[in-house]
Amino acid sequence: SEWGAVAYLSQSIYGKYGNSNYTGANKEVYINNCMYTGRSGGGPSKSYSPNGACTYDSKTSGTSSSYIPALCGEGASTTGNITGVYDMSGGAEEYVMGYLEGINGDLPWGSTSSYNHAGFTEETKPESKYYDKYMSTTPAQACNEGTCYGHALSETIGWYNDPSNFISSSYPWCSRGGFSMGDGSISGVFAFRRNRGDYPDYTYGFRIILVSI
Repeated sequence: SEWGAVAYLSQSIYGKYGNSNYTGANKEVYINNCMYTGRSGGGPSKSYSPNGACTYDSKTSGTSSSYIPALCGEGASTTGNITGVYDMSGGAEEYVMGYLEGINGDLPWGSTSSYNHAGFTEETKPESKYYDKYMSTTPAQACNEGTCYGHALSETIGWYNDPSNFISSSYPWCSRGGFSMGDGSISGVFAFRRNRGDYPDYTYGFRIILVSI
């Protein structure tokens, strides 16, 4: 749900969509098309590049042979400026705390297979406030048999042609954003897919959210 909130804000008057420095297709958050954090391909749909074209604060690519318009680095943030959230499109695909439990608790933690519970059991699973409980393999019915409003799942399917592949009993964890090497230009802030719980790989990551009270 935190991912969904930031994804929605990127397409609001408070995000990149409302930033007058970008027009047309460039309203979409640019892809990080390499494996280094804070990089940008200089556009929303760029193929994989080992180093990326722009750093997070660069204005142009710096070379005449691969010139990219102004704001090529900032365009990969959710606000279109240096203070936005980076790496939500491409870079490394990110695990989020969304887990399929099933209707009436018929898919408890650790029940599907030894590699899907990510080290948790019914006794050691996080408190409910720390994860999103999905109860169906259909996004439109995943939250108490209804739409998970605000999660940027069923209601945003197809936005910017981002791929959607929701969780299943064999792959009960949700990941977001897509990754630069395998997904390339189809990565995006509205992309999501299912995953196993024990899939350590350099193309996957996660981020920690700190809340100041």
